[in-house]
Amino acid sequence: MKRIFLLIAVLPALILGLTISAGAQMALDLDTAPGDQGVRKGAAKNGETVKVQLVTTGPVKDLVGVEFELKFDNSQVAFKGFIPSGLLKGAMALPKPVPGGQVIAVAIMGNQVGSGSSETLGEISFGIKNLGTGVAIELTKGSFGKKAGTHDFGLDSSVRLMDEAAAKMGVGAQGQHGQQGKGQHGQQGKGHQQHGQQGKGHQQQGQQGKG
Repeated sequence: MKRIFLLIAVLPALILGLTISAGAQMALDLDTAPGDQGVRKGAAKNGETVKVQLVTTGPVKDLVGVEFELKFDNSQVAFKGFIPSGLLKGAMALPKPVPGGQVIAVAIMGNQVGSGSSETLGEISFGIKNLGTGVAIELTKGSFGKKAGTHDFGLDSSVRLMDEAAAKMGVGAQGQHGQQGKGQHGQQGKGHQQHGQQGKGHQQQGQQGKG
């Protein structure tokens, strides 16, 4: 029990002691396969839990901690937690509510870690309350680096969730519109063909009259 309180006490100090790699970047991904799959849009249902993956978008080295900020509409989705995994497996996460979102600090307890390519950092869980016309979950700030200082960098990554039923209706409506368009063009084509045949008939009658 004392060890847990000790880890919680030193976590903010470790996070504040980060020096950030200039090229370090993170992103959100709706595909939970390892690494960044580039899936930024998805469908969901009200009442279910959706998992969003936090990933690196390139090589990182000598990591001792991560901090990132999420922005979202609390009336539409509820933050349920962040579980470190992949590169951060076994690390300790400390979420903190902020206006319009969450800041999550993660400290690696032990050796420094790194990767030469895109890597999973963990999974964020959200409970869907009311999707309405859709909700965006944004990753706006991050910290990523070593033990010698601190530097925050801005991020511009987001995923968008649409109502599953509305998404299906949208696809259906597009399909119906396409069929209607084909039908109308087909009827117009037939009409033009009939006018052409009538024109030929009048021409033949005119030639017979001359004869």
